[in-house]
Amino acid sequence: MKARIYVYVTGVFFGLVGIAQFIRAFFRLPIHLAALEIPVWPSWIASAVTLGLCVWAFSIVRSQGHKGGSGA
Repeated sequence: MKARIYVYVTGVFFGLVGIAQFIRAFFRLPIHLAALEIPVWPSWIASAVTLGLCVWAFSIVRSQGHKGGSGA
């Protein structure tokens, strides 16, 4: 049960990060670190990766829910 909650929370976290990266890339929001400007294109990759991890986590939670068992 604890592992299932962990995977669920991880999926939510990756989903939020993926949405934030997508919004940053879509609206071309600038990020500056001191004098360095971070380009937008890595946000597209980060969005795809984190949203993929989100989907993977929720598919694990869904597959564990269909197995049945005591839930303990």
